Amino acid sequence: YWDRGSYLHEQLAPTIYVSERSGKYYVWDKENILRRAKTKRRAPGDTVPRIELQLSGDDYQTEQFALGYRVPDEHKMEYGKVVNLDAAGTRGVVDSHAHTEEEDLRDIALATTNTAAAATPWSDPSSTPIADIKAGKAYMRERTGLIPNTLVITWQVSEDLQENGQILDLFKGVVTLDGIDVKHFRRAFRIPRILIANKQTDTANEGLDMSVNDIWPNDSAFLAYTTPGGNIIAPNAFQTFRYTGDLNGEKLGKIGRNKVKIFSHYDD
Repeated sequence: YWDRGSYLHEQLAPTIYVSERSGKYYVWDKENILRRAKTKRRAPGDTVPRIELQLSGDDYQTEQFALGYRVPDEHKMEYGKVVNLDAAGTRGVVDSHAHTEEEDLRDIALATTNTAAAATPWSDPSSTPIADIKAGKAYMRERTGLIPNTLVITWQVSEDLQENGQILDLFKGVVTLDGIDVKHFRRAFRIPRILIANKQTDTANEGLDMSVNDIWPNDSAFLAYTTPGGNIIAPNAFQTFRYTGDLNGEKLGKIGRNKVKIFSHYDD
């Protein structure tokens, strides 16, 4: 069963479509968030004080990748009345593409962010995830002027949090028969957007028995500030530049998978 919505790439790294395979782009510096000029009383005909936006530049380079799916004519003749093999192959290719993008984003996120170890692993019911997230939010606010609005945890971490003593105590007497779920996590952590990474992958080498593991690590929680949509001046932990080509102003479609560029908001 293919569920593209279970992948987090498009939610964490909004797409900016570009008509050139490579080029330059402006980075909306974080100084624009924190530094503001004061307005002043103005007499008729007097000059108007102006502000200067802090912009810097960076380069992007898109790369084209490809993947195909072969459907022998013999299979179409034998099974074509039972299953649409072309459609099944297309779904498989698209899913593999999304899977690769997810792994790329995970690697970039884990390699470039500031990290801190929890006092006690969240798999321990006596751990203090609320205090840990509070400390992480304060750190990001101090460094960037933004309070993170997104938290990424894996399915296993969400299961552990449902048994966490600190969270259970917070909602004692108000939890329904459905128990603790994501809406309780949002209230406990005071984060409006919590994404559950539940996609898995086979990490075994070809020819060996399957070894199923989560794409995102079960020993980590990822805090970020994200803004949905491809707005280049909106603060985002990540952005994706995707080459589309151009024909009479119409998008030709997504070509391959492209490098994820990290904005400078959290690059310190």
